[in-house]
Amino acid sequence: MLRSTVGAICDLDGVHLVFLGDVEPGFAPILRRVAAVGGAQDRVHLVPSVALEVLLQHTSQADVGVCLFDPRWMNHRLTLQNKLFEYITAGIAVVAVRGTAFGSLVERYGVGATAAFGDHDELVAAITSCLRRRQDPELRNSLASAARELTWEAEQRGLVDLYERIGRGGAHAG
Repeated sequence: MLRSTVGAICDLDGVHLVFLGDVEPGFAPILRRVAAVGGAQDRVHLVPSVALEVLLQHTSQADVGVCLFDPRWMNHRLTLQNKLFEYITAGIAVVAVRGTAFGSLVERYGVGATAAFGDHDELVAAITSCLRRRQDPELRNSLASAARELTWEAEQRGLVDLYERIGRGGAHAG
């Protein structure tokens, strides 16, 4: 997905791509090479990890968040990572791949746009759509609503209820 993301940035004038967080050894040179091929080396940035207390301050500086995972892998289809919730909490529209848990959540809550895996034009269109809608009241409301609903407190209630039903013999694991 690195090539897809950087490739999309290359086709979006004035758009920068920021990787926030420490990266695996060897990733930076690969990223620089991929960005240079598309002429975006000055618009692709690596920013070291920041303290959790200031993470959302950094995240909220973005115009769009991207969660582009390969749906051919079950782990990518079924799991959600914290980054998605950080974007939503920060009020940032999300671009995700259809056919993944990320894409399903983005579509369900109306908090961004989705693109088909590997479709460059759809990815560029999804990012462009989110950029254009940054101040759209409907998007802002959807993000705020999702941020209120997608919290540990809300999930905790459902989990406690499930445990209570299991304890009473009212639910079966399987």
